[in-house]
Formats: sequence, C-alpha cells, structure tokens
Amino acid sequence: MGFRRIVPLTLFLCAVFAAQPSRATDALDGYFIEASQATGVPASLLLSVAYHESRLTPWALNVGGRSHFPESMTEAKKILSNSNATSYDVGLMQINNFWLSRLSLSVDDIFPPKFNVHLGAQILADCLVRYNSNIRKSLSCYHSGSDSSQEHVRKYVQSIIDIHEQVFDLLRKKGKL
Repeated sequence: MGFRRIVPLTLFLCAVFAAQPSRATDALDGYFIEASQATGVPASLLLSVAYHESRLTPWALNVGGRSHFPESMTEAKKILSNSNATSYDVGLMQINNFWLSRLSLSVDDIFPPKFNVHLGAQILADCLVRYNSNIRKSLSCYHSGSDSSQEHVRKYVQSIIDIHEQVFDLLRKKGKL
C-alpha cells in the first residue's frame, strides 16, 4: 500500500478532523510508520485508534473514566500520582494499566510516545492474530481485552472504523491510494 506515500499521516488526520496541528509532528508520523512496519498493522488503523483514543495528544490520560489532556509528561504523571483510580489509560494509544503487570512494565515505561505507539501496535497485532484478522473483534479486544458485545464497546469499534473509512475516502479522492 505504500505507507510512505501518505506521510505526513498525523498532519493529514489533523486536517481531516480539525485537531490541533501543533500536536502532529514528523516524529509522530515516524512512530506510526515504524510500528506498522514492525507489526504489520496498517499505520492508518493505528492512527485512527490514536485519534479516537487521545486526539493525538501524547500525554493524554483517562483516569477513572475522566479524560485529561495535560501539556507535558510531568503534568500527566502528577495527575496520576494524585489519583486513587484503579484503572487508567496513558498516552497516544491510551494503554490501560492492565498491561503493566501483564507485560512487566512500569507506568514510566508507557509514557514515551514512541514506546506507547509501538506497544499499542503490538497489542492490536496480537488481537488481530487472536481474532483471525477480524477488524471489529480485534478493535474490541484492543479496547477491552476480549471480543465484547457490550454496547459501549460496539460504539468504540464503530467510531474507529468510521474514522478509518473517512481517512481512506479522503486519501482515495486525493489520489494518495
């Protein structure tokens, strides 16, 4: 498909969805492309997940069901340390703390954007293998750890699919695919 032809991905997605372009950088593009090449998950799908999860905000958090968009890693860590939440999601790909103990990671490990994107790509790649490349089931797995039929999970999956389809429709119209 030639992922290099659709760079800069983050700038394009920001333009499509009117996100803040200051959050989209060449470095982020590289992270998505590298993660895609390492895992086989299309960069456009990874970017769609990240856009849905964090609006491409590297330090985004969801702590106990409440979204935060801090301006720095320091601010994000402070929010987490002041929280009693038992469940939280971190970074561009909103990696849930469930994965920390399962993968022998610390919260500090999952903050750096490059690692966060690569870990999110690996989780999604594992879900794609687990569910025989079924995108809906794999996105559900990414979100909840399994193929869930709960209404909020179905809405989550559909939202990412809608983002992904919009990106591809625009790329086709612009002759990028």
